[in-house]
Amino acid sequence: MKKVLLFLLFICSLSAAFAESPEGAFNSSSENGLTGIFETPTARIMDENTFRVFYNQSKPYRNYGVGVSLYDRLELSGRFTEIIGADMTESDSEYWGDYGDYKDKFIAGKFRVRKESKYLPEIAVGLSDPQGTKLFGAQYFVMSKQIYPFDFSFGMGLGRYGDKAFRKYGQKDVLTNFVNLKEYYNNGNPFFSVNFRPSDKYAIVYEYNPIDYESRTEDPAVRRGLVGTDSKHSIGIRYFAHDNLYFTLSYQRGEQVGFGVTMPFRIGEPVVPIYNQQPIFSESEKNSGLYPKLYAVLAKNGFTDIRILIQKDKASISAQNNKFFYEQDAVEAIARSLNDIDTSELDNINIIVSHDGVQLYNFTLNRDLVTLYSNDRITGDELYAYSKLNTEYKSTRLLEMTPRLSRINSFSGFKPQFNFYLNDPSGFFKGSYGVKGWAGYTLSNNVTFVGGAAFYPFNDISSINDSEDEAIRSDIAEYIDKKVLLDMMLADYKARIPDTDVYYNLEGGILETQFAGINAEVGVPFFNNNFILGLSGTVVRKRDKDEYLGIQNDKNYETAFVKTRIHFRSINTFVDVDAGRFLGTDVGAKVKITKNINGVELSAWYTKTDTSVFHADFNRGYSDKGIMVSVPIRLFKGKESRSTYAQSISPWTRDVGAQVSEFTNIFDVIDRRYSK
Repeated sequence: MKKVLLFLLFICSLSAAFAESPEGAFNSSSENGLTGIFETPTARIMDENTFRVFYNQSKPYRNYGVGVSLYDRLELSGRFTEIIGADMTESDSEYWGDYGDYKDKFIAGKFRVRKESKYLPEIAVGLSDPQGTKLFGAQYFVMSKQIYPFDFSFGMGLGRYGDKAFRKYGQKDVLTNFVNLKEYYNNGNPFFSVNFRPSDKYAIVYEYNPIDYESRTEDPAVRRGLVGTDSKHSIGIRYFAHDNLYFTLSYQRGEQVGFGVTMPFRIGEPVVPIYNQQPIFSESEKNSGLYPKLYAVLAKNGFTDIRILIQKDKASISAQNNKFFYEQDAVEAIARSLNDIDTSELDNINIIVSHDGVQLYNFTLNRDLVTLYSNDRITGDELYAYSKLNTEYKSTRLLEMTPRLSRINSFSGFKPQFNFYLNDPSGFFKGSYGVKGWAGYTLSNNVTFVGGAAFYPFNDISSINDSEDEAIRSDIAEYIDKKVLLDMMLADYKARIPDTDVYYNLEGGILETQFAGINAEVGVPFFNNNFILGLSGTVVRKRDKDEYLGIQNDKNYETAFVKTRIHFRSINTFVDVDAGRFLGTDVGAKVKITKNINGVELSAWYTKTDTSVFHADFNRGYSDKGIMVSVPIRLFKGKESRSTYAQSISPWTRDVGAQVSEFTNIFDVIDRRYSK
């Protein structure tokens, strides 16, 4: 139980970046994280770009997880369910160790088909637990109509709600059932609910739940006689203590008192308001020549590797942005500073921005633009548009003859680190918690040496399962069960071929916790960076599990991929596809969908490969999947920073769809955060 609370606390700590989010009047959470009552859904959807953490219990079921709505019509949830009293150690205490009660995990989704109008209801369709055990598998359609302060919902459900177990439906059946009304008539059951919200502070909720628990013999709670149905009616009250917190007290199935707590947030709102202190220039700086003035503007706005060339009334500058998360903010800051220090002698200033010697983009500020923006005659968006920011390669031959100022060769940093190891028979929730640090040195424009290590004072990761000879990732516990880890020690080279849009990267050394070798990648953007095409490949060997610099054996593991990234700017989403050969020689594709919300990136991935190459049964037929969140540090600091904190969670650690971790992803180098 303590580990469950720690897990939820960690999720909530990330959620601090997802500040205040009032849930709509009837948008509160059901017990699976989607909007609903207890067991049954409504047609309501969370507000777009919102996120909720939930915990609830109605014996024998204890549920906890997260729900999220990234688009106007879609909400998703991920949930763990414990069956209280179904102790796994009773069957084999040595094997199941500290696993405790039976646990199941699943994902669910709901799509709004139409929004409510004056006379017609809101309509949604949903799907729960479509893969794995399908213990709580269901699909349904549901309608909701508001007659304020009441919200009435009615639906029909299959699977857990119906007369036929969901695991008996094939994938094709699940798809056709959404439009197969005959199946709903033959094997479906109705459900309905009422949400009465007379006050902003509380709501009274009721549902008719059609689940016939006694017939669900696949459910361990039923097999052990832990659940029954004295009544299909449930009632409860919700108390909304705060925009970010509400509680639920319920009486369900005519026999159980339940309770729950839910914390909703809006994604991407700063915890501390971000304030950029405009640089203050001394009188000597203001009265100096153009070269010192331009240098002061760039250096005080966080730029390094500065070169300046002035030709009559025009200036060319190359520099590296080390401060601003968005390039648009950098353009705005420079424009204000140019006005403050008075560079009116110059008609045009062209600035070429690079990173580690790789030219990325350029923009031009003229005297009129600087004046108009500084006097609030045009907006930041208009300044950004008029500055003609583009990624066309610019020759820097003359600039390279000028002195390079404010060069920073070394860098270092650290961050808190949490690693989760889930679902091992010896214990469901395991992990390590500590700090991860790194340091590096830039040898030249394009070459960087970097090393990283982690210290985990708390680490209870272990596994009762013996690793297979063919193990790629499934033996990860034997690598990360230590208090001190050497995460990487490598050389990184990245460059852009002059006069082209071809970017490439090569890195070699200890690439990550399990593998050492070389990784190469090339990428080319098209259509104003809306489509990126690339190739990548690795040749690596597994590291020794106990010796920091040791190699396990002389077996090579190789990958080769064709990679693409497609942007859908109107919905702030991009899709990555890696197709080719993975570390385990399985061939297939990995699809990752990422939604960007004010710099917070939420990703989900799914991998489908030919698993017949594996001998272990647990690999065959498996598809790797998981979620990741990347949060800008600026949301917590209240000032500009380019740093982010990323955390990923995958339900299983198997060998299917395995890839080597990258220090540099060339697509991310190309794909800068330009506008907000």
